[in-house]
Order: sequence, then structure tokens, then C-alpha cells
Amino acid sequence: MLDTQVHVLDPVDPQQVFQACCTLVGVTEQHLVEDEEAFYEAEPESGVRELRTKPNQGLPAWVHVYYRPGAPLRAEGQCVTATVEESFAPCHLAATFSSNGGTVEQHVDLLTRLASWLDERSLRWSWCGNAHAAAVSEAISSNRG
Repeated sequence: MLDTQVHVLDPVDPQQVFQACCTLVGVTEQHLVEDEEAFYEAEPESGVRELRTKPNQGLPAWVHVYYRPGAPLRAEGQCVTATVEESFAPCHLAATFSSNGGTVEQHVDLLTRLASWLDERSLRWSWCGNAHAAAVSEAISSNRG
């Protein structure tokens, strides 16, 4: 399983970020999406919501956008994945691409295109992911170069 998570550090409409992520993975009207209460980073009943695509629809990755209506998602914390532990600044939402059988290159592409979308809107962001940190860092550096 490959996971790539982007933390948006500035206030932003979660629906807009979700729609941008869905566009990146090719979601159409035929694909199923949900907006429901979420269990995010071991914080049950925290008011966190999750916008997500349903799995097994033939998309290159599942999209998950975690947010807390009217408040930042996290004031402070850790981003912990299977192989990377990285501190991150307080964030307003987290957008995740997850895939079984996806490639590092696909995740690098999704992350760099989402990063461009965020940069165009002057939104600050950070990221973390498993098993592909070097490839992503190189791609981001070359795109911002």
C-alpha cells in the first residue's frame, strides 16, 4: 500500500481540495464518493469529517480529505506512516492518496500536480508518505527549481 498525505497549512474549503484531488485521479459522475464522520489519527468523536472516494472503482488511487468543520484539523502533531515519521505544522486539512498496486511514479505525479494546484492559490502545504520520500522530494525540488 502506498500512501501520500498532503497537509494544507492555511484555511481552505475542503470541498475544493477534494474536487481538485478527484480531478487528478479521474473521478467522474459515475464514481461513488462519501462525506462522513471519520476516525482520524486515533481521535474518536473529534468532529473530524472525511470526504473520500469509494475503493475498487478502477481509479489509480483512493482520495481521502480529512477536515474539521469550522476549525483546524490538527493544532500540532506528528505525521506517522509505515516508514516515515515527520513533524508537521498545524494544518487545516489532510488530503491523502492511497493505492494498492500503484507506483511511486503515480504518487509523485499526483503529489506534484496537487502541489501545483495549492501553489497557484498561495496555500502553504507539507507532505509525508511511505516508501517514496526521496523520489517525491526530488520531483518537488525540480518542479519548484
